[in-house]
Amino acid sequence: QHPMTNILLGIAGWVHYRLGDFATAARCGAEFVNSATKYGFQALAQPAIVLAELAQPAAFSGVRLRELDEHVAQAKSSEMLKLLMRSILIDRCMASGDIDLAKVLLATLLSAKAAMHRAEFLRVQGALMLECATPDPGSAETCFESAIQVAREQGAKSFELRAATSLATLWHEQGKRNEARELLGGVYAWFTEGFNTPDLQRAKSLLDDWAIA
Repeated sequence: QHPMTNILLGIAGWVHYRLGDFATAARCGAEFVNSATKYGFQALAQPAIVLAELAQPAAFSGVRLRELDEHVAQAKSSEMLKLLMRSILIDRCMASGDIDLAKVLLATLLSAKAAMHRAEFLRVQGALMLECATPDPGSAETCFESAIQVAREQGAKSFELRAATSLATLWHEQGKRNEARELLGGVYAWFTEGFNTPDLQRAKSLLDDWAIA
């Protein structure tokens, strides 16, 4: 089995994680590990081991998150796969309140030449700015707007939806309710399928709530 097959499994796991399908993400990680071990590509498997663990519904300590990041750093795998795993690590850092590590990981993502996923990394940067001890909604708004622009330039509608959801939520909290509905409603209206995915379900739930408010 070609090593690229394993890398594609890792990317598929990341996509499923972003879609909120954590069980499938974990299975992709486990299949990646099993395949790499079977065909002698163990050196490529570290990111997949991290994916399989992070996709589990469990809380992670700061110590464990740092250990997992070290596994990714030492892996002899594709740089893109490492970046994707670190973006998941950032999610878990934010969930556990380890903002300092999240900032370090985010700096790595933004300094990399990973144009394909830059819109999502910018969105994460904005979300992180809202989670700091002193939230910076102005800078977060700028990040979300940049993420939307990059996603539109790339035709990446899923990333555009995620960034629009983040920006619209911020605007709604700031009292910009019409702007929030128009932004998110416009992006949501583009989709004709995939309405069972968590991102679209969340967008619809917000739009329904805002229509009533």
